Amino acid sequence: MNSDDIDCKKCDGEKRILVPIKPAEDEKKVFILVSQVPKEAYNKKTKKYTYGGREWKEVLCPRCNGRGTELPNKNRNNSKRGKGFERRVGADFKKWWQQIEPDCDFQRTPSSGGSALAEGWGLYGDLCTNSKTFPFHLECKLEKIWDFEDFFTPKGGRIGAYIKQSLADCPLGKIPMVIFCHPGPSQRAYVMLVVKHEWQLFLLAILEAVTQNYRNFHVTLPCGESSIFAVVLPLETLLSISPSAWRDAGAALARGLGIK
Repeated sequence: MNSDDIDCKKCDGEKRILVPIKPAEDEKKVFILVSQVPKEAYNKKTKKYTYGGREWKEVLCPRCNGRGTELPNKNRNNSKRGKGFERRVGADFKKWWQQIEPDCDFQRTPSSGGSALAEGWGLYGDLCTNSKTFPFHLECKLEKIWDFEDFFTPKGGRIGAYIKQSLADCPLGKIPMVIFCHPGPSQRAYVMLVVKHEWQLFLLAILEAVTQNYRNFHVTLPCGESSIFAVVLPLETLLSISPSAWRDAGAALARGLGIK
């Protein structure tokens, strides 16, 4: 943080805030600071906080995007572009998954607790869905500063940060997925499936099961940490695969984890 930086007016420099999982109908933009809640209120298994007779979840501060300081006007414009990218990706996934679940929907995950999406939606990641069978946890990144060379640096660079966030925020039984793209209308979007190293063979088995052409299009790269394994492929390639194959793969993962 530079000496001229000003703490974010919403999160007070903490970068993350807590929002209620089931807000009341008359509540809008309700949140509390993480520092206001005792550590014992956090449940490591559910990744939720129980405080004041209700449950809360931790999210990046929507005002500063997890920076902790007030954003310059240029960065606020970048935030608007990022939200537009999330909406476009959400529309693509909705069209794809409705082939097997016609009533499902995908939306940007609300940054505050005053959202009508709270009931029946898995409010994790950048995109959420009311689908009961969708196996992925979705993070969307529209930035200039990532590069494929990041995979070969000791700490993974910007892509390494994407990987760590997706693993840390992913609910149990879901497959972390990062959709990342450089800004610009002609830029190609990529999908990165991320698992801890012990699930490497499982992820490879999924890819081989869902498509006969797996070895022709997949890219497997080291991710800066020996305990992490990732597979990268173009977004359009993922969406060309039958969603039912991914649904079955997600069910197999849940069984492997002992989730009913």
